[in-house]
Order: sequence, then structure tokens, then C-alpha cells
Amino acid sequence: MTAPDPREILIKAMARPMSAALCRLQVAFDLDDDECALVMLAHAYETDPDVYHAVTALTGAHGQAGLPVWLLNTLFEEPVWPATASAANLRRWHILEPEGPAPRLEMRFRLAEPVTDALSGIYGLDPALDAILGTIQYPERLPAPEEAEFIAEALRLETKEGLSPVILVPSRIGVDSVAALLHGLMLRPYRIETARLAARVEEVVNLQRRYERDSSMRPSVLVAEVPGDLLQQEALSGFVNDLAGHVVLVGEGSPAGLRRAVHRLEAAQFRTEDPISLWRSELGEDASRRLNGSLELAASHFELDAAAIVQTARAVRDPVRGAASAKDAALLFWNAAARAAWPEPGNLARIIEPRATFDDLVVTQELHEELKAIVRQIRHAGTVFNAWKFDRHGARGRGTIALFSGPSGTGKTLAAEVIAHALSLPLVIADFSQLQSKWVGETPKLAAQLFDDLDRGGAVLLIDEAEGLLGQRGAVTDAHDRHANAEIGYFLQRLEAFRGLAILTTNMKQAIDSAFMRRFRFALHFSPPDFGERVELWTRAFPPSAPVGALDRQALARFNLTGGAIRNIALNAAFLAAEEGSDIERRHVARALRTEYRKLERPLSELEVGGFA
Repeated sequence: MTAPDPREILIKAMARPMSAALCRLQVAFDLDDDECALVMLAHAYETDPDVYHAVTALTGAHGQAGLPVWLLNTLFEEPVWPATASAANLRRWHILEPEGPAPRLEMRFRLAEPVTDALSGIYGLDPALDAILGTIQYPERLPAPEEAEFIAEALRLETKEGLSPVILVPSRIGVDSVAALLHGLMLRPYRIETARLAARVEEVVNLQRRYERDSSMRPSVLVAEVPGDLLQQEALSGFVNDLAGHVVLVGEGSPAGLRRAVHRLEAAQFRTEDPISLWRSELGEDASRRLNGSLELAASHFELDAAAIVQTARAVRDPVRGAASAKDAALLFWNAAARAAWPEPGNLARIIEPRATFDDLVVTQELHEELKAIVRQIRHAGTVFNAWKFDRHGARGRGTIALFSGPSGTGKTLAAEVIAHALSLPLVIADFSQLQSKWVGETPKLAAQLFDDLDRGGAVLLIDEAEGLLGQRGAVTDAHDRHANAEIGYFLQRLEAFRGLAILTTNMKQAIDSAFMRRFRFALHFSPPDFGERVELWTRAFPPSAPVGALDRQALARFNLTGGAIRNIALNAAFLAAEEGSDIERRHVARALRTEYRKLERPLSELEVGGFA
């Protein structure tokens, strides 16, 4: 029997039907018929023993990998020089790669390994891309395709340049949740690590082409968080600007340098399942029944995505079932939801877990009741706004804004902590001066960054020294004044739309523009304590475990001091006593009093009248 002609084996390999992956390559990179035939031959050389042996027989080269140019020239009607040139499509997109340096006629080419795999039905990305791609943590519950149809519609958009627009998703949704939605659409998401990308800017063109080559053979999407670092933003924009493929960015604004069209999605679009139904299904019938109306309250207050709801419900299900009472079950559930919505405001604010209770407050009975009214409104917001439809005119006004005014040390910050503790929520303390930037347009970005994280409802926001925000608006004399007023206006709009509780404090209520007062649902004034309240403050200033000598609280209460000053004096006296190794005596308090008076720039004659000089 005559052995088959090696040349005929190779010619038949080039005439095989094209696979779906090769058809996608042809369309993506405008390959002509000869280039496709060359790819098919290179793939057969890698995967078909008959073709491999035929090449070996024709070249006489055992152990040398690749198809030599001189052999290829004998198989095609036209020379393959143009198809194998460094600027040609096959080389430019790393589909065909040379095997080491050699004279032109001796050059040998092999199919890139990811292309070989894809044409064999095995899809993945070039290992070189591992340098800039990170892992994705999928939630336990992956969405069904119909749940993600709204994002599929966005991905089908196309600009006149032929590129799909970059999809911008709000930060609170998170990269992993977006990736889960894409996975539900049978799209493979890949996460860009922007810090790694910025460290490899010199390789960006090479990495772009390898990604485009591999993604053209299997539908995939690049996902990335918009970083805060400007250099990383520019590196991210440089990578995706001319990239043929889908890109989803998670952030509140486009990265610096992005030239590509942007299509924004709203956070509300991502709630594809009724949260109360999801809570109930994951908690189970027994736990849901024990929670009664508290489930609806928490679901309306905390804006959690499906993955967070599933994880939290499964964690709290058994404790809720085993709780001693329905009240305990409700508290367990609320605390678990609050922890799931715990904010991360970064360096824009500080966050504390409140410990002070209403028992720690020394204020008038009237002020005490007003503070409890604030707690009541937050607790029952779900009933009033959702069940009773008081938000039928829109979300504006749904949040609660309170103004606490009064001199320093009168308990404004402590009262905010007490409210947060009563609601089992963290307290986020922000200083408006830290959110103001000298750069035009930067203040709204900082404000958006803060509010977008807090809008899930997982915190009480306290803004100190708010007179800078609420003061009389200045006359517009130049562009800078216009921007300043516009930025304050934007901040106030976000404050009004804030879903949770925002407390603003000021020592100078008279400096606040009267036009802003209508925005406050509560305006509480904290006055300096009277004599009876000062007696109580001095009594509470020393813990029961502190070794306190004979101190006349009535005599100390004659000094017209605020609660903050009294706490400072008691603490300083305690340190003086600890240094001496003695009980806290009158002399220690006298020294601490003198120190506090000097700090307050008050006349020491008051101390002489009190007998403490």
C-alpha cells in the first residue's frame, strides 16, 4: 500500500471546515482565506499526529518546533511573506508566534497556545494576563439569566465607532455582584487589578492585544473598580480606551483619561428580587414567623444586595429560631443586617461602635423626649414610608436630618452616639471641612463617595461644625464663588436624599442661613447644664470603681461648667491621683480645675469664690 503524500496531508488539513472559534477570529481580526488556512494548518500541526509527522518528513527536522516559512511558501499559491510579517494581523494579534530568531527563510511559526486551546474547545486567557487580573469571589447564589437581562441590554449598546460603551455601575453594588450577574448571562468576567496594571504600563499594548485575541473566541467581560489613585485611573483608561470588548467599571465616576463612551446604570436596577421575599426564603418559615414585622423594618432600612441578604440570613437563621423571645429575635436580626451594611467611609470620616445609652445622658426631660422621637422615626420609617405610602411623592424627604446646636461640651456628640446605640447602628463622624477641597469639582466627588457608601442605611451620620456647610451663602463675584455655592448645593441635595439619619452639629446656630432650617425635621438646642444637672454630671464623672475621697459635689456644681469640661476635670484629677498612688482627693480636683480654667481662658477668681484656689 502506497504511503500518503505528506504534502497532500498538509493541503487537506488547510481545507478542513473552520471551527466556530476560528470563525470568530476571522471576523474579529479581518483574516483573509489564506490566513485562516494557515491558522488551520498550524492548529493541525499542534494537535494531529499525521500532520506533525508529515511536516517532519518534509523538513527532515526532528526536535525543531514550528512550521518553516520555506515550507509554507510551497503550499500556498502566493508567498506567505505578507501573512507572517511582524505587522500582519496574525503576528500583531499574537495568533501566530515565531520560534526564536532566524533568517527569514528559516523562520518557524507556531500557533499561540491559547489559540490552540480555543480551537480545540478549551477556552482561557493567555497566562501573561495573570499579571494584571485578579480573582472573583462569586456569591453562593448565582442569578438566573432573566435577573440580569437589564445588564445584557446595556452590553448590547454600541457607539458609532463600533465599540460598546463602558458600563458604569455604582460602587455599592460591588465587583463580585456584577461578576455574578455577568456569569448568569454566560459571560466570563475577568477582574482587572488596577495597581498591577499601573506597574506594567510599558506592556499595555501587548496585554491589550492578547486579551482581545482570547476574548474574541469566547464572550467575556472585563470588570474593574475605579481606583482612587490618579495614576491607576489613567492606566485603567489607557487599557480600555481602544479595547474591542465589553468593560464594566464599578465606581461613582469615570476614571481620569477615559475617552470611551459611558453608559451609567442606577443602583435601583440591580434589585432584581424583592428583598423581603428573599429574606423570608433564606430565613425559612419558622425564623420569618418569629420576626413578624421586624423583618420588613430591617429590609426597608438596609439596602443589601442579594448575596449579602443570603449570607446574612443563613448566618442568623438558627439564632433567631433559638431566641428567648420575639423581641430578642428581632434584635438579633436587626444587628445582623446592620453589620452586613457596615459602612467603610475610608479617610473621609471616622467610624465608631457606640456604647453610650440614654442613661448616660444628663439633659432636660424635654430634650430627652425629643431624642427618643428621633429614634422612633428611624425605627418605624419602613412602616410609614413603605406600608403607609408616605413616600408616594418620591424618595426626597424620606431620610431624617437633625440639627444639634449649642456650646461645646453640652452633649451634642454624646447624644448622637446614644441615638446610634439605641438603633444598633455604627456612628460615622465626618467633618465638613475635610470634605471641602480647594480643587474645583472635587468636593462633590468626595461627598458622593461618602454618601454612596452610607446610603445602604447602615449608619448614623454625624457632621461636626456644620456652620461651614449651612452658613450664609456669599455673593457671586467670580467663577470660584459660583463653584463654591454649587458644591454646597450639591452636598445639601445629597443630604436631603440620604436614606438614613444625618445629624449636623454647630456651636453657632445664628450663623446658619434661615433658608436651611426647613430642611431639618428636628432642631434641638443643647443648653449648658443647670445646677442640678451639674451635680448629676459630677456624680457620674467618677466611675463606681474609682477610689474617690471626700468630694463635695454640691460645691463643685457651683462652677458653671459644661458636661465636657466636667469630664475633662475628673479624668485629669484621676491621672494626678494615679501618679501619687493615692485616692482622688480634693487637691487633685482643684489642680485639674485650674488647668481647665486656663484652657477655657476663664478668670481664676471664680475658683477663689468657690474655695478651690
